[in-house]
Amino acid sequence: HIVRALLDSFGIEWSGSIKKEVEVWHMDGVEVVFYKAHTATGRVHCVEFESVHKPDMKSALDLIHMWEKRLGFDGVEREKRRLL
Repeated sequence: HIVRALLDSFGIEWSGSIKKEVEVWHMDGVEVVFYKAHTATGRVHCVEFESVHKPDMKSALDLIHMWEKRLGFDGVEREKRRLL
């Protein structure tokens, strides 16, 4: 029901399945997630950075940018395609 509510908020109607292989690293203040995901019609390989336990948006974004730079992702073009 949570996923359905999120999809509905974007006006996305979709049914099917998504298969993911996920690796997660917990760094100081961030989670770094690498996943390979695919549906019957598409495939995406992604690295996501997520700030955890930061008091405000600026602090969270600063931390994410710091880790992106440290891990060599600074300036890398963002993926625009959606798996759904």
